[in-house]
Amino acid sequence: MDKLSSKELNVRLRIFVFMEYLLFYDIITAESLRKIVLPVLTSTVIENAEEQIKLKAKKLSLIVQCLSKHQLKQSIELN
Repeated sequence: MDKLSSKELNVRLRIFVFMEYLLFYDIITAESLRKIVLPVLTSTVIENAEEQIKLKAKKLSLIVQCLSKHQLKQSIELN
């Protein structure tokens, strides 16, 4: 895979930042992101991406996984 141009790199990083924003302000649930985006994030971490993108994808995937586990625990405790 060729190196990304700085514009492409910025676009990808902004996408990850926007996903964090959606999670932080509860605009989208972690469960929804887990179902929709987690497979893509996991493949991004594995593939030959730029280091900044790998780190951002890994961070976001960990946030989504932890929030999903936390939400699952809360729903079990409520029942």
